[in-house]
Amino acid sequence: MMLTTLAASPFGLVVDTTVSSFPASRALLSRATELPVYITAAADRQELFALAEAAEAEAAEANRTPQWPRDASALCQRWRLIATTRTAGSELLQQMARQPALGTFRVAQNWKEREADGELRCDNVISVGRPNGGLLSAWTLLQAGGQSSLTLQHKAKVLHDGTAAQPLRIAIELDAVVLGGNRQAGEPEEPILQLPFPPALLPGLPPPPALPIPGLAAALEEVGTVEVTVLDEQLRVVRGVAGARADVLRVFIRDDAGGGVLPTW
Repeated sequence: MMLTTLAASPFGLVVDTTVSSFPASRALLSRATELPVYITAAADRQELFALAEAAEAEAAEANRTPQWPRDASALCQRWRLIATTRTAGSELLQQMARQPALGTFRVAQNWKEREADGELRCDNVISVGRPNGGLLSAWTLLQAGGQSSLTLQHKAKVLHDGTAAQPLRIAIELDAVVLGGNRQAGEPEEPILQLPFPPALLPGLPPPPALPIPGLAAALEEVGTVEVTVLDEQLRVVRGVAGARADVLRVFIRDDAGGGVLPTW
């Protein structure tokens, strides 16, 4: 019988790391929950890359590297970002992670394949909440219990299907921006404004409002080409390719993963 192993982070993330049948993937998932979401320390970056490389080698040896369309249902889920080496625009989010009184946040990614036309879509969503009326969270301009979100909507295209010794490679292109929020505490969010991207498509209109987070779009950005190198029931590993993006590593966990409560940082 397999014993359940729970990994906990300083931010309250508790994950059942035995869901994956691969030891290296479990080790990566466990350690990623302990590290800061936005990794700035060189030693932590080096460790995360080493663990990811071990998980990738393990998947390749077991012939379980991600493929399309075989793993379409595994990819097309809602995922929560738990560790990334891309830190541009995340300075305030890092402060919020260290001091939750400033407010809560979560970064998620929602993949789906539209039934109507088979188009692959990827939404990057950041949500900011004000859990109480404390002065430190007043900068959010939200009522106590309020929440606001910014969604960057992308169309995606599979460039390599993950076979023939090539990683699953996907091109992502931003085509719309949606600002949402709730009017009262406890109410669900609703769209406030949606605009196509680039804004030049709508000449004469004022720029869309944004959440009060400097560089927020940079913190969410995943436009370009990425490779999905590990994909299982709980874990997804994504690498940037080409140029400066080649040193970008992102680790995601399924947003509905069992074993505990996902963080709101």
